[in-house]
Amino acid sequence: DVRWAAGWEGVSAVRAERVTAPGWGRGLISRDRLLTVLRRGVHLSRVTGVCAPAGYGKTVLLADFVRESSHRYAWLRLDDVDRDPQQLLQSLATAVDMSTAPTWRTNHNGSTRTEHWAGRASLALVVLVNRLNQPADERVIILDEFDAITESPAAVSTLAEVVHRTGSHIRLVVAGRSGVP
Repeated sequence: DVRWAAGWEGVSAVRAERVTAPGWGRGLISRDRLLTVLRRGVHLSRVTGVCAPAGYGKTVLLADFVRESSHRYAWLRLDDVDRDPQQLLQSLATAVDMSTAPTWRTNHNGSTRTEHWAGRASLALVVLVNRLNQPADERVIILDEFDAITESPAAVSTLAEVVHRTGSHIRLVVAGRSGVP
């Protein structure tokens, strides 16, 4: 069953599994020490990095954090398409939309939809930042597979701009195989 999030109208497609935290599987062991370090990082810093080689459990750690956290969160597993700043903003908007209004509908092609801002990345940035700056509890945005965009200075700069323009109630957790640029 593949679904898309209703809310922002448009045509930009983001697969549902990219904006949904993975479930907690049987037999997984909670890493209490790492969770404590991650919680401290989220509490003290606007941006927290989780860096380890492939297969070391970054995504599992983040899923455990989400499962145990009282924070509202938005989850986005980055992909090569997010190297384009406009697509990155649309993907982030979808993740945020799903975290604030989880209304689901079935879609035959397995995509979530969010507003499409054809050629207007600056407008997309303003819309996303305004949405994030609405009065709310502290929110954590989790970006998994950060390595997918590290070779795009424009995408990394766009994320930095989102952090710069949002209030202190927004926290970013970035996970990847290399450090945060």
